[in-house]
Amino acid sequence: MHLPREPEALAAAVAKYAAAGITVNGVGVINMKNEPEKVRQDFMYARAAGAPLIIAAPEPEALDLVESLVKEFGLPVAIHNHGPEDKHYPGPSDVMKHIAKRDKRIGVCMDVGHTVRAGEDPVALVSKLGPRLMDLHIKDLLKNKTDKASQVEAGQGAIDLAGLMKALHRRRYAGQVGLEYEIHPEDPLPGIRASLAYLRGVKAGLEA
Repeated sequence: MHLPREPEALAAAVAKYAAAGITVNGVGVINMKNEPEKVRQDFMYARAAGAPLIIAAPEPEALDLVESLVKEFGLPVAIHNHGPEDKHYPGPSDVMKHIAKRDKRIGVCMDVGHTVRAGEDPVALVSKLGPRLMDLHIKDLLKNKTDKASQVEAGQGAIDLAGLMKALHRRRYAGQVGLEYEIHPEDPLPGIRASLAYLRGVKAGLEA
């Protein structure tokens, strides 16, 4: 959902969501360049929204700045990978190359579809990333998993989402998981419902 940047409009939107029982659990994906005032505004925006996490795509040159603001604001940042087209962070392992020695509150937002397209295994990454895995964006893709336009309903594609959920359950993952459904813009609700039903069914089976 969109959250406006203008302070009064942001406060009104957050209040409206709260009244509807909707929690703001993160903001982003925010692109960040090495521009101190702009990135500071991003952190102030997240704090004003009451978000406990910033999902971002910072340029590597901005990581020193991001790290300093993470320490100042106490807000964690999860860096989102965007697949083979992303020259900095195709997969979560590429994110870790940049952040391994940085503040532990800088972690990974693993986009499952883009991760598979980048040639990495999301299931194996759950244990490999450990506590640096802070957020997941889940989608399913058809057998031609290199094509980002091949999205289908969760459970109908070639990505091992059940295996991913099992790995998260074994690790007692307590971070965030979000469904990304970027197809059928004219009528997305049936596909969203079906995808959520599948994921909830897998979760229920693990907890039985």
